[in-house]
Amino acid sequence: MKKIAILILSIICFSRCVEEIPFKTQTGDDLLVVNGGFSNSEEAQEIILQKTAAYGSPPRSVLGAIIIVKNSKGESAFYNEKGDGKYVLEPKILRGVVGESYHLEIK
Repeated sequence: MKKIAILILSIICFSRCVEEIPFKTQTGDDLLVVNGGFSNSEEAQEIILQKTAAYGSPPRSVLGAIIIVKNSKGESAFYNEKGDGKYVLEPKILRGVVGESYHLEIK
């Protein structure tokens, strides 16, 4: 009797109709995705640039971009393109300092 009650409750719980909720999204192609950062690490800083693609398609790598990091003192450095959307800045060129402010320009 207990097993039948559990079976009936299970059927009732799992057979309920779930109401569909319309969810509108903005699915734009060619939106720029910037993945990376800038820190005071002694390792090379990496940024990966990609553009969004249609649903189900992989993002496309952005080639030929110019990426510049600038600090509040007016110093700047360029990231070097390494292929497949990957750009690298060596720490000997410019390294982050705690408390300093920076901004990134991507062209």
